Amino acid sequence: MIKAVATDIDRTLTISGNNYKLTVEAVKAIRVLEEHGIPVILISGNSLPIVVGLRDISGPVLGENGCVIFYKKVENTMLQEKRQKRCRNRL
Repeated sequence: MIKAVATDIDRTLTISGNNYKLTVEAVKAIRVLEEHGIPVILISGNSLPIVVGLRDISGPVLGENGCVIFYKKVENTMLQEKRQKRCRNRL
């Protein structure tokens, strides 16, 4: 049983590397998966604002090569956590 599908966005689901529009086939496939209750996780090396535009799916969206995770309107950044740890260590 498939529990989730994780896929790269750039040049995998998009029309081209310079065009951030998803192909019609990709949109149809995502809809079929979600209709069957399978969460879709979108992953990109792009900055978060570009990928968050695609957040109307059931699963999380990962941007900036996995450093930023956006899920259910909550952003979690690994970089933020590292900065916080560094600041605490300096105190």
